[in-house]
Amino acid sequence: MYWRRFSTASRGWLGRVVGVGLLCALLTVGCQSPQGGTGLSGGGNPNRITLGTTAKVRTLDPADSYEILSGNLLYNLGDRLYSTELSGELKPQLATAAPQISEDGLTYTIPLRDGVVFMTAQRLMPKAMAFSLDRFIQNGGDPATLLSNLV
Repeated sequence: MYWRRFSTASRGWLGRVVGVGLLCALLTVGCQSPQGGTGLSGGGNPNRITLGTTAKVRTLDPADSYEILSGNLLYNLGDRLYSTELSGELKPQLATAAPQISEDGLTYTIPLRDGVVFMTAQRLMPKAMAFSLDRFIQNGGDPATLLSNLV
């Protein structure tokens, strides 16, 4: 029987090829979904989203959220009345146009988009927006100072 001796350079190259092959096989096996599965985790609820983070989130209450992390998570969970363009201009989301301000500056009228529903199937109504703004101010959390002097 004849055994071929590999040089040190050949052994290094052969080791890399075998290592890459094993890594590819491991990734292929590890990335397969179970047979008959839906691809959903957490019980298979298609109405649930999962957001992962390595930091601890203090709150997801919009009336108390003041940190960057919770703000970023909330930003991805729903629409706002307006978003802000890089230029600083308001861009309507749940609203359909810029707010109309009364002559005395005390009343803002915001036209709402039709057909918007909450996850509870209730329609978006002006009362819901008024409740949210009042709750935001009366909650007394850190973000309340952003509106309490204006509203």
